[in-house]
Amino acid sequence: TKLHMQHLDGMLPIRNTEAAPGLTIYAYLVYLCMPKQRRHELIAHHLRLNEALTQQDLVELLTQAGESVTQATVSRDLSALGATKGPDGYKLSAGGHTRGLEIDQNLTMLVRTHAFTIELAHNIVVIKTAPGHAQLLAVGFDRNPPKGLMGCLAGDDTIFLATQSPKTAKQVQTLLREHMKSSSA
Repeated sequence: TKLHMQHLDGMLPIRNTEAAPGLTIYAYLVYLCMPKQRRHELIAHHLRLNEALTQQDLVELLTQAGESVTQATVSRDLSALGATKGPDGYKLSAGGHTRGLEIDQNLTMLVRTHAFTIELAHNIVVIKTAPGHAQLLAVGFDRNPPKGLMGCLAGDDTIFLATQSPKTAKQVQTLLREHMKSSSA
């Protein structure tokens, strides 16, 4: 492919005119270096906090978080998240991340495959797995956390899911146990 240099606002973006007309190589590399899931998590976080009235607001918030994106990328991400725009800005729709405590099919499969027990310790959900399997399952929670999950910590065979409250922990435990049982059905 031919690479061309073009001066734009003091920067020298390189364009690949054959592979991606109008897309700078720099923008493509930024896109590759920032996984879509991380963008989606950041966008969902800002939408839950009601911080985004416009797509440009989201571009600026993501930039402040160290994630350089274009408005077009934010637009695609909002669509993928099922966000809708109302008079108070963008919101996650009923099908988006704010809908109750739900988990996606990939996380369901991970829970079915790797979780042995799921217990409570105040606002912590404790998941036991086979030795060496906790990290695999924890990555699933990091990539698609159920609502109310603040974070997770994984060792060799144990995962701690920190939730917002004991009530949320019980809801997460119940949800995960239902997904464990559905594997034997």
